Amino acid sequence: MGFWKKTNARELLTRRLVRDLDERGICQPETERDLAQRLVALARENHEHLTR
Repeated sequence: MGFWKKTNARELLTRRLVRDLDERGICQPETERDLAQRLVALARENHEHLTR
């Protein structure tokens, strides 16, 4: 669970997701950060299930 305790690592992941979402035009402009934060939160909630 070390990754989830590292604020800098989570922020880096969020920024990379924002960049990727923006580059690919996956969502409306100005909503990338919100979606990225939701994705990171979802991954955290499902960490055990995803890493089995």
